[in-house]
Amino acid sequence: MADTARPSLRDLDPAQMRKLVSLARDRGRSADRSGAIAIPAVARGGSLEMSFAQQRLWLLTQLDGANSNYHIRGALRLSGDLDVEALRRSIDRLFARHEALRSVFRVVDEQPRVMLLPDYERVPLL
Repeated sequence: MADTARPSLRDLDPAQMRKLVSLARDRGRSADRSGAIAIPAVARGGSLEMSFAQQRLWLLTQLDGANSNYHIRGALRLSGDLDVEALRRSIDRLFARHEALRSVFRVVDEQPRVMLLPDYERVPLL
């Protein structure tokens, strides 16, 4: 039994199907000419504005001091031989690829800003 609240394409007659296809084509053509503006890339050389979530974390740190409330704790037990250089290269590549891991908060001209550590910087291993 078909749900009348959610019509199916199978329920359309040929005329309705042609109209639907025509509307989809028209909408596709107009989407190309809609004047939508792409989100511009931001230069990564200097400091960046903080997102609202980053502002919140920065403010909480100013009020409460540094703590581990927002850290996700976990441990992994590995067995067998460890290739330390392979582990280092893997962590360094992960660090280089993800800006969130390289983001630090700094105060610039009395305003909190995000600074990105260079992607070539190595992560210290204990």
